[in-house]
Amino acid sequence: MNPDFKDIINSIGELQKLQQQAIDTYMPYFTSEVNTIIDNNIKDENRIFHLLDALLDLASNDDVLVLYKKLCRHLYFINQRAAFEYINGYREQWDTESLENNQE
Repeated sequence: MNPDFKDIINSIGELQKLQQQAIDTYMPYFTSEVNTIIDNNIKDENRIFHLLDALLDLASNDDVLVLYKKLCRHLYFINQRAAFEYINGYREQWDTESLENNQE
């Protein structure tokens, strides 16, 4: 194997480990915050945007994605345009295949 590819593969592995550590560390906070916002019908867009930005970075994880979708649905009833932007942001970052399918 080419040494450059080996370094790239090792780097990807390290990034995946760091991502999992972040998920393990922040998932209780994310879950609590999403539930608080939804349960209390909080409409503070800055608070919601901040949380969605943090979730988006880790949304390749199924559990994080569930929280992201819940919060996007909540945001939809507050600011539809922003909700669509976050949905498209997810698609651009983690689901580019769905964007390609829509262009056909």
